[in-house]
Amino acid sequence: MRPRQPDHQGYTVRDGVRLHREVYGEGDRTVFFLPTWSIVDSRFWKCQVPYFARHCRVLTMDGRGNGLSDRPEGAAAYTDETFAADCLAVMDDSDTRSAGIVSLSNGARWALLMAA
Repeated sequence: MRPRQPDHQGYTVRDGVRLHREVYGEGDRTVFFLPTWSIVDSRFWKCQVPYFARHCRVLTMDGRGNGLSDRPEGAAAYTDETFAADCLAVMDDSDTRSAGIVSLSNGARWALLMAA
């Protein structure tokens, strides 16, 4: 499968931190591939995005401290609650009312915090 370029990309700003996001495909359903860990950027999902983008809208993001997102200093900027709030801010800013959430590792914990 060939890599796919995003249809739209931009930044969500939350608490002064720019969070890079990308949108692929279109449709009524959205799949949001969360960051999996604080040291892994959205390219982790590059093999899944092309397939899903043929069937629905796909949202990805680079978590704070990684990829094209800002890198705030200090451990307090990288709590689980902060990452979950960042993901919700990206959903709001990209006009995503609901989404199927996909992740693993730490991202699964962030998904649970998002749903709480």
